[in-house]
Amino acid sequence: MTVGNTSEGGQLEISESQLVEVQVKTTQHSHYVFPDVAREAVERVLAENLAASRNLTLVNASGAALVLPTRIIGAVHVDGELRWKAP
Repeated sequence: MTVGNTSEGGQLEISESQLVEVQVKTTQHSHYVFPDVAREAVERVLAENLAASRNLTLVNASGAALVLPTRIIGAVHVDGELRWKAP
């Protein structure tokens, strides 16, 4: 299965077991659930300085995109585990 993009502009080859569900809770009390995202892509985004970025952008296995301004993100959970919290 091919999902996500690499920094070189290519795509990731990934198995279904490497797909995760991302949950984003906003400071405005909204809750977004975004399934089937490549774990590698999520880890790369969270390893960057998310607080300094303008937007959180994720693409899942079906090609759907989730784009949220980072200023409204309160927390990011990956498969139920808290992975990032706003300062």
